[in-house]
Amino acid sequence: MKATFTNWLKTGNAGIYSVEQNGSVFSALKVRKNDIFDYIFVQKNSGSDEITREITRLNHFVCFGIYDKENGQLYNVQPSSIAEDLFAVFSGAEDLDAIKALELKAQLESSVREKVESMVGNDRSKLAASDFSDSAKVAVSYLKKQARQTAVELFLNSALQLPAVSFEYTAASWNEESILSYIMNPAEYVEEEAQKALSNPYYREKIFLAFLLNDETERIYNEISSNPDDPMHIIKEIRAAVKDVEANMVQVTILKNGIEFSFKTKTADLRNHAGFYDAAHISTKDRKAMRDLFGGTPNYTPQEIIQIKTGRKVLYEV
Repeated sequence: MKATFTNWLKTGNAGIYSVEQNGSVFSALKVRKNDIFDYIFVQKNSGSDEITREITRLNHFVCFGIYDKENGQLYNVQPSSIAEDLFAVFSGAEDLDAIKALELKAQLESSVREKVESMVGNDRSKLAASDFSDSAKVAVSYLKKQARQTAVELFLNSALQLPAVSFEYTAASWNEESILSYIMNPAEYVEEEAQKALSNPYYREKIFLAFLLNDETERIYNEISSNPDDPMHIIKEIRAAVKDVEANMVQVTILKNGIEFSFKTKTADLRNHAGFYDAAHISTKDRKAMRDLFGGTPNYTPQEIIQIKTGRKVLYEV
């Protein structure tokens, strides 16, 4: 009986393993790396499909995987659909699992981001901005605006935890050698990649901007939370008051320029946090009366609202 691919992987010097499929012969060859790991190379000898073209382009034999002999784990090192097809050919109906290169890469990148965050901690001097590009300096202004938006959303939704620091990082080299280094000692490899990221001006800019966004968001959030006179406190109360209202329209009373005025407006408009409410959402009749009374574009602010009602039920009142 022909040995299975799984048994072939486990056997020492087992020669070449071949599989014939649709007129083509796929061959696998083990190359010893050390006492723990073997490289698995593959070849296809005929056909004109994508797998064959890729193998031919790579000089016939291509490194398909790394096999961990101690743990019986196969790592699929080809980051493409080619590897998926090859794996299907060799594993056939066997209960064989392979950790994919792209999965490992995503795991590495996540670990590096976490490591960098830990290494920087509260010491922003490691992210000195003196040599940053002009585009990064422009981004600082944009991020401060983004931080304001994020902080407001967190406050209005009573969030107690800031989003995690997140920055772009992509492993530059991801081939069989780098994958093997990562498999052999993940912690050491992550440490090295994190150090490289912090010493690379491109990534240091990305990391700095990510921490800036987080720091600025936290600062603004705390500023809003600790200042009861900030308009966001009133906006939060109004949003909470109309949160569960099913009626499309509610009655609002405002005190504007010393004049009380009541009107009907769309409930949804009172759920925004722009800092003002648009008269376009007020009923046509009331909008005209409001314009005649106050002139110009009759928008109104949260501070001007003194009562909100639906029917006889008072939802909000100051």
